[in-house]
Amino acid sequence: MWTRNAACLRSCCSALARGGRARRADEPRRRVRDAIASSHAVLRRHAHAHHGPLKAEGAIGDAEFLGALRQVLPVEKLQPTSAPVGLAVSGGVDSMAIATLYSRCKQSHRLPDLHGIIVDHKARPGSGQEAQWVAEQLATLGVKSTIIPMVWPEGFDLHTSTRFEAEARKRRYEALGKTCRDKGIGSLIMGQHKDDQAETLLMRLSSNRHRSGLAATTRIGWIPECFGVHGVYHSGSPASDKSSVAPFFEHGGMQVLRPMLDFEKSRLIATCEMHSTRWAEDATNHDRTLTARNAVRYILRNHKLPEALSKDSVVSVGQSVQSRLEKHKAAAAALYSSCDFKLDIQTGSLVVRFPPVEAFFPDSDPDHVPSPSEKLQARATAQYLVEAFLRLISPREHLILETIANSVTWFWPSLHPDNLPPRTCQYNSTNDCLFSHVSHVSQNQDDPSTKHLGPWCVSRQPPSGPNFANIREVFPPSQTSDWRLFDGRYWIRVHNHTTRPITLRFLKDTKLEALMRLDPTVKGYRNLLDSGFDARASDRRRHLRAALEAIKPHRLRRHLPALFLEPELEGGDPELLALPTLQASPDPNDPSDHWECRWEIRYKKVDPGAGRCLDDIATRPVFHPLESDPLTLEQEATRAQLDALGLLNSIPEPRDLAQEKRDKKKRYRERKKLHREQGKKDNEHATHQQLAHDQGVLLTQDMREMLHMSTAEEKGKGKSKSIAWGADVGLVKDRDENGEHIVRWKGLPPPVAVKRLVPTKVWRRTWCSD
Repeated sequence: MWTRNAACLRSCCSALARGGRARRADEPRRRVRDAIASSHAVLRRHAHAHHGPLKAEGAIGDAEFLGALRQVLPVEKLQPTSAPVGLAVSGGVDSMAIATLYSRCKQSHRLPDLHGIIVDHKARPGSGQEAQWVAEQLATLGVKSTIIPMVWPEGFDLHTSTRFEAEARKRRYEALGKTCRDKGIGSLIMGQHKDDQAETLLMRLSSNRHRSGLAATTRIGWIPECFGVHGVYHSGSPASDKSSVAPFFEHGGMQVLRPMLDFEKSRLIATCEMHSTRWAEDATNHDRTLTARNAVRYILRNHKLPEALSKDSVVSVGQSVQSRLEKHKAAAAALYSSCDFKLDIQTGSLVVRFPPVEAFFPDSDPDHVPSPSEKLQARATAQYLVEAFLRLISPREHLILETIANSVTWFWPSLHPDNLPPRTCQYNSTNDCLFSHVSHVSQNQDDPSTKHLGPWCVSRQPPSGPNFANIREVFPPSQTSDWRLFDGRYWIRVHNHTTRPITLRFLKDTKLEALMRLDPTVKGYRNLLDSGFDARASDRRRHLRAALEAIKPHRLRRHLPALFLEPELEGGDPELLALPTLQASPDPNDPSDHWECRWEIRYKKVDPGAGRCLDDIATRPVFHPLESDPLTLEQEATRAQLDALGLLNSIPEPRDLAQEKRDKKKRYRERKKLHREQGKKDNEHATHQQLAHDQGVLLTQDMREMLHMSTAEEKGKGKSKSIAWGADVGLVKDRDENGEHIVRWKGLPPPVAVKRLVPTKVWRRTWCSD
């Protein structure tokens, strides 16, 4: 039934679109002029209509609207002292009805201020006058508003471009998000209603979208089309997490609220008519040949569709699918919060230990064999679990869910359908992320499900081809840049006080190899950075190489961002300034011009899971976003938590090179002192025992005490190496005919009493004066 109805709907939409394309090819300019004239006529008609209140049936009451508003806004945000609430106003009946109802509820309830945002799309003549008229209507309702002129890309043809609808949507949401950020607005209300939701679902159905593609629109979500806009896209808010690593992550983001999804458009019209609220209709919305949405809207209004494709039926199916997805997401969120994983913001990688396959069947007995339908449900939950970890690392705004679903059996082979064999791979990639085993040994070789329960390392897949060259940010000279999102993972702001541009991009493999190359020709250094530089240059870059050596496994070095100072002359080589995520620069003490560059860097927003803070999942704070000195490698180990994961032997700990050098010197001095003292005792003991054995003399206690007398006083006087001590006993220090040190009894000739006691090197440490 669904397949046949969807095919019928798809045929109707295609026919309307073909007719529209043919007509637009013949008379594009005439259609635009007709649309403009019709729009102005409709606007004038509604602007001067309905001067008195009407008793329209189906109007939305104040209490009903307030209940819908409380479903999307928590109580703490519905206070007069809360941040203002934004409203996207197009002038249509949906946004004007919301403005009317909100204004009425604010008079009887303590609600925060409402601020209308009107986007002047500049797509036709007179759009500025229309925006001004909408602002006047909001003023009559007591709602403040702001008009934002839309800025189109240079050279973009508004009348012939096939990307007009997509580009207009992106530009509108960007303008809405930036305005909310600049005015301190915490959330934005949109006017989508039940008819809009039915049109969206029918469009997806006609495009062969199934399963999750038929989910209903959510009431609360993040603002779309604002990827990389700081203060709007998951960034810009103060840290609510009090953990020590919270300042090194971004927080916040703009939320979109849709309180009118349960109301049909007819009720919104009745509400505006009841309260004498004027609105404008855009005539282009009625051109069924202009867009696919217009075609679907025309079919819904003018054709008798099967009951399965009716408005109520389609919305009901969408809500059912959405409810099922929310159930899987909740189960995945619970597993995510219980998983052991560590995120390294230094390299943008993590190590995770996935739960066993039994975790996806919590209500089943240990000996239960899952049915195919149960496996299907488990794979859906596992898909959202893998997606949660991918969002920590992937540079993409939208993840491809189909590839995530295919990757589930990499980690849980037993979730494969019965007719497909399990696959085991050492390396797997999806959504620009690379999965690799940290440990390859299975604890239970008989159970294929446990083979993949060992830790997995998830890292950014090294970019290649055209994508490598396109991932870059250029910071003009003598300027402080805005916050920019690099590679979808790092937010960075550069204070460029030099006279040349600075570029942020990945290290090329050739440059990375040059940095790690050994140069034995430079005296005084065993491992230097680049044999192409002179001795001083290689010396300066040892700091960069030392920081790179701490990154293991080595493949993580291939996607580290690097700052380069562009050459003064065209064709020159750019100069590597720093690796900002490692806080490593060539030489902290070199007063070069490039030290006029400073930066601030943070990792993207991260969800630590329920009941956990960022300290529980992040390994360490490795950079200071608000400090001017970019050279400190803060590398605090979390050995206890890594030990709980069994990863101490798999993941190298961070290194503080300066502290390591100090500790090494201290250990060397302690060993040297201990060796000197032990050698002195051993030599004295050997002397006593050897003399007693060779001469047949049994030393008394008094003799032993005299033999243990310190020679510090004699050393202070600068005596020769043949110092006589223990004279009453008759022991003297002397040399034999070969010049070796000996101890003999006083008065006996050397040939009789000569005895070599210790090696010359040890002798010099314990017996000879300095």
